[in-house]
Amino acid sequence: MMVYTMSALQDQIFEEFSKLKWTKIIDALRPNGNLIVNILKEPFPDIYVGHPEKKDFVDNVRSAVYKVLETRFGASMNIPQAFENLRITLTSDHHIPMHMLNAKEHEGAIVTFDCEVIAGESTKSYIKRCTLGCPLCGRTIEGKCDIDKKIPTMVCHNTHCRSHKLEVQRATVETENIKSVLLSELIEKSKKNSPIVIEALLTGDLIREVYIGQKKRITGIYRSVFDLRENINDLVIDIISAEDLERTEEIILDAKTLDKLKEASKQPDFMEKIVRSYAPHIYGYDLQKKSILLQAVKGNNGIKRANIHIILVGDPSVAKSELLIWNKKVVDIAGYISGKGTTDKGITIGIVKEDNGKTYARAGLAPHCSKGVLAIDEMGQMNQFNLSGLHEVMEQRQCSISKAGHNLTLEADTSILGAANPKYGKYDSEETLLDNINLPAPLLSRFDIIWLIKDDIVELEDQRKAEHILSTYINPTEATNCYLTTDELSGYLSYVRRLEPKITNEVRSKILRIYKQMRELSRDSKSIVIGARQLEALVRLSTAHAKLFFRSEVILEDVEAVQDILKDMYGRFGISLEVGQEFNQSKLIGVGKNESREQTAHRVWKTLENDQGMVKDIHFYKLMEKEDGLTEDDAKRIWGRWEQNCEIKLVKDHFYKKT
Repeated sequence: MMVYTMSALQDQIFEEFSKLKWTKIIDALRPNGNLIVNILKEPFPDIYVGHPEKKDFVDNVRSAVYKVLETRFGASMNIPQAFENLRITLTSDHHIPMHMLNAKEHEGAIVTFDCEVIAGESTKSYIKRCTLGCPLCGRTIEGKCDIDKKIPTMVCHNTHCRSHKLEVQRATVETENIKSVLLSELIEKSKKNSPIVIEALLTGDLIREVYIGQKKRITGIYRSVFDLRENINDLVIDIISAEDLERTEEIILDAKTLDKLKEASKQPDFMEKIVRSYAPHIYGYDLQKKSILLQAVKGNNGIKRANIHIILVGDPSVAKSELLIWNKKVVDIAGYISGKGTTDKGITIGIVKEDNGKTYARAGLAPHCSKGVLAIDEMGQMNQFNLSGLHEVMEQRQCSISKAGHNLTLEADTSILGAANPKYGKYDSEETLLDNINLPAPLLSRFDIIWLIKDDIVELEDQRKAEHILSTYINPTEATNCYLTTDELSGYLSYVRRLEPKITNEVRSKILRIYKQMRELSRDSKSIVIGARQLEALVRLSTAHAKLFFRSEVILEDVEAVQDILKDMYGRFGISLEVGQEFNQSKLIGVGKNESREQTAHRVWKTLENDQGMVKDIHFYKLMEKEDGLTEDDAKRIWGRWEQNCEIKLVKDHFYKKT
């Protein structure tokens, strides 16, 4: 590798740019244009690697462009002034999978790879150059450092100074910003779904171009950070350029299939066919599947959030998890996690400490799934502290952190598709939703749709479900025969998601009537009243429904379809949306009641508790019976549930103690 002087570098670049292939490109440049230089094409690899600094290289490229333009235009134009906003982008067309990078082949080489920025250190600065001076004799020398090295400790060689240490002359210090980030291999390109992680260094303007959660095409120098005290070195990438990576997951429909769907959308059974194509191996759940499709296409983008949040609540073994997992097959940007063992750091953003002592702000799945859907199974298994970060994601479409010197806000424009099982095994219709599942009311209120799925014994439905399940084993192809394949459904959803149907005055009036009706019905209830969130949900869902039919405008049929979904949703909780019927949302959320049954039971326990913290079961039953609306059977059911879940234990004859 040849090391060039600055003048030699300038001459070398100018000589290359004076060739015909470059002069044509430079002649076509606009003052605010972008000149792309492939640094892997001759003669640039040797020039760049042998160059002292990237910034100087870019400046020399810019100077060479100016020089070429001046030779073309003469003195008739002030080229540096006219092309002041010209951008110089360094790139490479030789892509290497991250798992193929190794020190033997790539040490000191320029490499290009696709990755995801998963974590970042706070921005710092390093000394590029400075002057070192002796405080006794005044002798000075120039000092220079690489981005990962300190200013060397030097001593004055003048014998009269007795080897006095040189000091940095602060007025001569030249610094530059630096930031360390962690790059992860894209999981779809990794081996055995085990992406490798490499540290990378950003300097200068690149710091403002690379953010946590982005997918990037990185070009940089692969090198080892040598430590003379150790024989094992850290690997690092000195980033040269970072381009936004186009998402390749999106499936594009061919024109023939698209025309077929547009024509089919005019038929009355179109939506039925589309719904049947989602998770075809699962029998029934048409409205639930339809709402998940509405979530996939979202409402119109604007000031307010377009995301639709859905949660499936109910008995175990009713295919909730399957509906969540299948979502990944048809949504371009999608993630899935199980709430059990998951912390808020894994979902939103957290601080991690590496072995070298560095702390990084690391993005969770919500930022990674921005513009898409994050499915969270077993939400009831997460504690409330870990769930609190979702509030900001679901409403503000972002997640933030201010901890350990990191002040960071990441985009998390993510729809949440959740699932939760009852706390006590089976859903108790006598209790409210809050009493049944371990989720806080503020979080539940952010979901646009809450589906209650119960495993009720209905002979005819059970027969049909059993036949469907058996057919998937006997003849899978026939059993899952559906209108669209998985890829076609994914392509269809990707296409309609980009539509922006308008809301007409007629539709606006219809939505307002429904909203006013729901407000009136909830006026006299002791629950949380219908508010702005429900109104916005109506708009989002109606708009998404219009998208599924390729409509440019939302029509009344869209609003009525959404109204049917809401009627079914509320009806599962025993709440009627019909005029003249009681609308008691406390049956749904449970907030607003003076006290839930569970709360009453705990209060009664406190009243009966003796000095040893024990309560006699018979006394509990009798006192509970005196509470309004409660019977001895209710008391025994609660007591039995506590005992079954090991919340209380028998100490002595009929006396129990909380565990």
